[in-house]
Amino acid sequence: MNEERIEQFSRRLAEWQRELEAFRWPRAMSRRPALREVRAILRELVRRWREGAQAPLRVAVFGPTGAGKSKLLSSLVGRVLSPSGYRRPFTRRPVYLLHEEWGLLAPTLEGKVELHADDAWRSLILIDSPDFDSVEIANRDEAERILGETDAFLFVVDSLKYGDASTWEYLDRLFSIGKPCWILLNKCEGGDAPADFRERLERRGGPDGPGRTVWTLPELAIDDETLIPADLPALVEVREALLRLAGDPAQGRALMGEVFRNDWGRLSRLAGDLLEVARSSRAKLDDLDASIAARFREGAERLRPRLAGRVDPAVRQEVYRRWLERIEKIDVLRYPRRIIALPFEGLRAMVRKLRGARGEDVAPARDGLPPAADVGFQLLEAEILVICEECRQELESRSPVKGLLTPAAYKRLRFQHEELLRRYEESMSEFREWVAGEAGHLAGSLTAGTKLKFILAQVIFNGVIIGAQIHTGGALSLLEIGVDSVVSPLVAKAVGMAISSDEVKKFELRVREEHHRLFAAIFAECEQRFRGFLREAGEGLDRLTALLEEIHGSAGSGEALCDAYARAAAASGKGAPLEDRGSSAGASRGGPDAGGEGEP
Repeated sequence: MNEERIEQFSRRLAEWQRELEAFRWPRAMSRRPALREVRAILRELVRRWREGAQAPLRVAVFGPTGAGKSKLLSSLVGRVLSPSGYRRPFTRRPVYLLHEEWGLLAPTLEGKVELHADDAWRSLILIDSPDFDSVEIANRDEAERILGETDAFLFVVDSLKYGDASTWEYLDRLFSIGKPCWILLNKCEGGDAPADFRERLERRGGPDGPGRTVWTLPELAIDDETLIPADLPALVEVREALLRLAGDPAQGRALMGEVFRNDWGRLSRLAGDLLEVARSSRAKLDDLDASIAARFREGAERLRPRLAGRVDPAVRQEVYRRWLERIEKIDVLRYPRRIIALPFEGLRAMVRKLRGARGEDVAPARDGLPPAADVGFQLLEAEILVICEECRQELESRSPVKGLLTPAAYKRLRFQHEELLRRYEESMSEFREWVAGEAGHLAGSLTAGTKLKFILAQVIFNGVIIGAQIHTGGALSLLEIGVDSVVSPLVAKAVGMAISSDEVKKFELRVREEHHRLFAAIFAECEQRFRGFLREAGEGLDRLTALLEEIHGSAGSGEALCDAYARAAAASGKGAPLEDRGSSAGASRGGPDAGGEGEP
């Protein structure tokens, strides 16, 4: 791979880092150590490439709470870098000891920076790190970050706490990632390491691995401000080991090249592992989407029979009212019948007035289909609230999106009372308009088909009455004529209504379907909110999957990048100056090409 393609791949590396830093991770995935490690490795690969192989080697004093890390580092360099004391944890931010020649790196170091002019430590950055087992999350996060950016470790643990599980867990991590790790057992009686400690270390590969020398420091009767005596044999050996590394640039740069290659290998392996997790999560997300869709469909079907009974009487009344209005227009005897009925209408009005005076409820006359607002809305809201709560519990318990559904997000997804009431009223208004229009159309078609039936029914009825009178030899009185004029149209209407009842029943079925369709549309709107939420999460998982596939499939380009870094490290004094690589701006997470800072 030529230099141009290597540079292109290094820029792609920075793009991967930006995408991962900006991605909004589900809590179940963001808490995965492998995912955090992938982001940390990418961040450090980008930083190391930009700083160049000529940058100083980073050595961290690492260990659990109260092990004596700060006092040890201050004693090694002969001055107090950070205070130590009985309050635990005392060191809350990392402290970087940096030669003034590398001052351009100072703005990129996330912690307190102490500059010095001692050429003996020129090629090293010494780091006093916070406790990895601190009770404070921020301290543990800082220790985790230091774990990724450091090239070699001086692991400090005291003889009373070395048996803690967290101590061996971190030692195993340091051994597995292949970074040199010297071990200092502090506060030992007689200056000897306990046999149990050495046995445990032997089971993990022994103390003779690369950079795995073990030193012991005795318990010293000194206060927190007093440094460890500089001529103490163990302290002298530790200092000499570090100074040898600082005084051998070739060894330091070879170590940096090896760390760079190891980091790339771990990145590729972890990306492959996470790829399987991402694909599995995507499949679970599809199952979750289908489950939520089924919940809303079942809820709409459960509501159908409970609402059907509130539709039928009003529909029949609306169709027949409009149908009778049209029939009456072709009734030639309607005016005489109205005149005869006037006394009865006056009597009915008087009764209504008297009932109202006694404080009785008088049902208002309704023109058209009543909205059925209260009970219908309450049934709808109760069903939707139950389904939304079931969906919330499912979303919070299923791993693909666990942690994404915050209370604020859930409030946006669920219909609030006022919003649902407004949507219900809109649907009922649309329903009433549809029923009125369809009822008018049906009444018109029924009227056109029954005009002749209506006239024939009147003729037949009146013919029967007159024939009966003639046959009995009687004569038609005015009262009989009046009664006949009122009854015969009613009989004709009854005949017409009986003839058209099948059509009305079919219309009622259509109305029930339309009514259910409008209610189902409200369910569908709420369903789409939840499924849209899942769709966004799925799109994120798809982007993650594509990114991990690209990382995992870039083995050849990654190896070429490692080779280029190793060549630059081997070419002593020929690497690009720090100023030319823009380290003051781009070497840290906060640089312009390094993406956002911290967790998204």
